[in-house]
Amino acid sequence: MTIPAPYLLYLGHSDDEIGLKTSRGLAAFRGADCVGEWRHSDCPFTLGLPQMNADTARAAGARTLVLGIANPGGRFPGWMIGDALAAIRAGLNVACGLHERLRDSNCSTCATRPRAFPSATVAGVRATAC
Repeated sequence: MTIPAPYLLYLGHSDDEIGLKTSRGLAAFRGADCVGEWRHSDCPFTLGLPQMNADTARAAGARTLVLGIANPGGRFPGWMIGDALAAIRAGLNVACGLHERLRDSNCSTCATRPRAFPSATVAGVRATAC
């Protein structure tokens, strides 16, 4: 599977530096393919990329939001679901390596409207997810 570049790397609200391994690896080894990082004000880490959200990243040419963080249990925290849906609404693909699929999360939009965002291809989340 090819995940379309350029990427917006997601740090979210993470307070676990080790859990940022995917975002950190992409910034280090595919830096030319990364347009920015999306982190909230309480995230103490940076990858040294411009700080953006889904809309500003899309305007800057990003094609995929990479949810490049790992957490215990591999599940979507609520704040990550909201940000993933914002990215889909903005027209970004979403790539994620968590064990839980977005469609299997406690996301009412995903559960009740499985094709809520047909304009986005969701990479790392089954195509029927959102």
